[in-house]
Amino acid sequence: MRPLGQQKLPNSILDRSGRREPRKPAHQAAAGMDSQSHVLERLRTAFRSGITLPEEFRRTQLTNLLSMVRDNEEQILKALHQDLAKPKFESILSEMDIVVNELHYAISNFRNWMQPEYVAKSLATKLDECFVRREPLGVVLIIGPWNYPLQLLIVPLVGAIAAGNCAVIKPSEISSATDRLVAELIPKYLSQDCYAVVRGGSEQTKALLQNRFDHIFYTGMNPDELHICCDPQTYGTSLFSVWLLDV
Repeated sequence: MRPLGQQKLPNSILDRSGRREPRKPAHQAAAGMDSQSHVLERLRTAFRSGITLPEEFRRTQLTNLLSMVRDNEEQILKALHQDLAKPKFESILSEMDIVVNELHYAISNFRNWMQPEYVAKSLATKLDECFVRREPLGVVLIIGPWNYPLQLLIVPLVGAIAAGNCAVIKPSEISSATDRLVAELIPKYLSQDCYAVVRGGSEQTKALLQNRFDHIFYTGMNPDELHICCDPQTYGTSLFSVWLLDV
């Protein structure tokens, strides 16, 4: 179990319940305006404060993320069409609906996921209280692919928020319209202290991986990228969720 401090967040935009307060201008919130180390330090400070632990904070962030998708449906569909020439029906079916369903499922169930899971006792633990308690890992990195630039970016984010983590979100630069839109919308709807979007190409991604993350969500098929992602000695990261696309 990692210790959690209770220090007050400097210039925090949310209280511990997750309620909205006046936000910083969007240009100040964009991660590209800060160094990567500064962004990560801001997120780690937020995580160590314990702000992501309460149920109400997680519910507020998940609800805000759902509002982001619903409020900006037309913009999202337009960006997907610009990037991939996806018809509206395909974008709704393969991107929007999957994200919305994941959000509804998480909002309905994450309270139960937070509860201790009691396990069977052995003779040696007969007099003990035995349970598994799930705790957030810390600051996670989500690297999105170009071909499903919304679904495979936001679905891992839903899980990260529900679990009480902070997250760095790296959209694919190849799907540039979706990349720009995600970078614009995330700071408007989610806590800027706990979630940040980092933009750029492969060099920026490599530089980002020089930092230590507590978990990495990655989807791709490039062997070189897989080597980068799965080299804990080089990048100091021990936990990965990797999906390989054989297409």
